[in-house]
Amino acid sequence: MIKNSQHQINYFCHFHSQIKLPVTENINIKMLGFNIKSSILVIGKTDGNIQIFQFKFGALKLIKELYGQNSIASSLLFTKKSNQIILVNNKMQIFSEVGIVRGCHIFQSDLHKPNCLILNKDENLLIYSSNDRAIRMLRKHNNQWSFHQKFEVSYYGYIISLSLNESENFLVCLSEFENKIFICRRNQVTNMWSIFQTINYRESQALQACFINDSIFILQLYKEENFQFYHQNQGNQHFELFKPIIEGKLNNSLKIPQRFQLQMIQQKQCLMYRKDNCINLLLIKSQDSFELQKLISLVDSNFIFRATNDGQYILIWQKNYNILLVLLLKES
Repeated sequence: MIKNSQHQINYFCHFHSQIKLPVTENINIKMLGFNIKSSILVIGKTDGNIQIFQFKFGALKLIKELYGQNSIASSLLFTKKSNQIILVNNKMQIFSEVGIVRGCHIFQSDLHKPNCLILNKDENLLIYSSNDRAIRMLRKHNNQWSFHQKFEVSYYGYIISLSLNESENFLVCLSEFENKIFICRRNQVTNMWSIFQTINYRESQALQACFINDSIFILQLYKEENFQFYHQNQGNQHFELFKPIIEGKLNNSLKIPQRFQLQMIQQKQCLMYRKDNCINLLLIKSQDSFELQKLISLVDSNFIFRATNDGQYILIWQKNYNILLVLLLKES
């Protein structure tokens, strides 16, 4: 694991520019996503339409628009390497945006609508959960998606959060009503997944779980502390609750009961997250030492953000002002 250097690093945001984006009434921006080089920005709207911009030195140039169905998109994902767009409304659809104005429809699932979905690093495994308490997986081969596996993990709750560790051999699944965390493990021979461990937690309002490295995941809470930390016992490979050293005074209760928007910045070994009207950093100093820093406070919490993959730029969409704010992340 890469550690942050021992000397104190303080991060702050420097204003770069702001861009007024035309958004019609009752239509809003749902997603901001970058490709692997952070040279392409995808903006997904709640009506299913998608705008694709060239992003260079903090400036935007519209390349094309893709027109989806006239239905509200609940989830949007942009595959950074293959430039495919995964859109969820009443069903899940996958589009390729290369070379044509309207996009090429390459996959559609008429099965249960996903609650949440994630991609692995190579973007050839798509994992999603549905209201039928099952986890489904799709595999991509030769740019074509096909069904890989389905298994049930939850007894009566819904899986609301999924996260893969760096080695992609453990998957953490958070159940909404059962107060349970399900840890699934991949069989290295068959590549099939199964439940490996079930963790009961006492808090009734856990909002999401997220791996921050290969052997540590965090549980975001609504009450009390914002994060609980779980690390892997190297003996039996089970995950256990532990109390790390945390510097900083930002671990107070949420004002608004919403899941943090989380983004790992591997190059800086930190987790960037939205909390209420702020964007904060959780710096990974070592396996058991972390630091919280506040980056910026906005007027309200009605915004989404996305950083470039190297963390150099942060883009913030302020819904009440129809403004895309472009910031530079600086060190002092």
